[in-house]
Amino acid sequence: MRQRGVKYRQWAIGELITRDHSEILYGGVQLHASSHIPEGSEKQMTLVFIGLYHPDGAMIFEECYGTWCDSHAEAITWATDMAKSKLVTSP
Repeated sequence: MRQRGVKYRQWAIGELITRDHSEILYGGVQLHASSHIPEGSEKQMTLVFIGLYHPDGAMIFEECYGTWCDSHAEAITWATDMAKSKLVTSP
């Protein structure tokens, strides 16, 4: 089970439509990405959450970002790429 941090709890409070993506990376590292796209006709900022966790569920990294993605699929791809780059640059 993942050991969630403050960033995830702040993220999970929202009541927007969410799409999730999880995958297991090299060495058993767990990646979790989520997107919130606000409803409405005007283009609005897409909110994304990324989390990286050790195989035992201990948190490596969690963060929330805003980006200008047009779809959940685009936002999840952006978040997944960002998470993988954080894994490469994390100590």
